[in-house]
Amino acid sequence: WVAQVLRWCSSSTGGMAPVPEAAKSNDLEALAAILDAEPGLVYAWDDESLGGDDIAQPLHCACYAGSVEAVALLLDRGADIGADGHGEEW
Repeated sequence: WVAQVLRWCSSSTGGMAPVPEAAKSNDLEALAAILDAEPGLVYAWDDESLGGDDIAQPLHCACYAGSVEAVALLLDRGADIGADGHGEEW
């Protein structure tokens, strides 16, 4: 399963798509597995997950979706609570 997640991470989406999707859907198992394999993805920027012109980190996505447990996991993994997203929403 982890190997499948890692292949998804390295796909043409630039490696970010699974992280915000797991954060938005509060999929803690997937989120933890991805961050265990690639801890730096907690800081990765993504410009597709929220739509429009927004550029966000996984923490922004989890907050936007109200995924409280994912927010806690991301903060525990070192997410930057002060990261300034780019776009109208932030």
